[in-house]
Amino acid sequence: MEKIAVLFIFVACYALALSRRVKIAYPSLRASALLLLLGLLNPKDAIFEAINWDVLGIYWGFIMVSIVFARSRMPELIANKILAAVRIEKHAILWLCLGTAFPSAFMENVGVVLMMAPIATVVAKKLDSSLLH
Repeated sequence: MEKIAVLFIFVACYALALSRRVKIAYPSLRASALLLLLGLLNPKDAIFEAINWDVLGIYWGFIMVSIVFARSRMPELIANKILAAVRIEKHAILWLCLGTAFPSAFMENVGVVLMMAPIATVVAKKLDSSLLH
């Protein structure tokens, strides 16, 4: 019966996250709290077994590197170099994709996205393009 309850909580949490009607953190935290309250997960296992601290540390490191990268004004410099070579939006996107492909071979994809997103944002602003389309 416990496995069915855990499966139900997981599916409900996943469905809420996919619906995008609420922030993804809310169903995740509520599902975690529900598992703890129902006794399906004890606090010790939640802290030391269920959470992969190494992965969280890697993501935290990537976020710190991306913050330093963004503050260094390097994204603006790279965006200016791209826009000096091309002025058409689709060509700028192609250059961004090519620039993303190389570091993706050596870095975690999350880290590459965190590094390239500020460049893409600057390119979009300079081309007066929407980031939503």
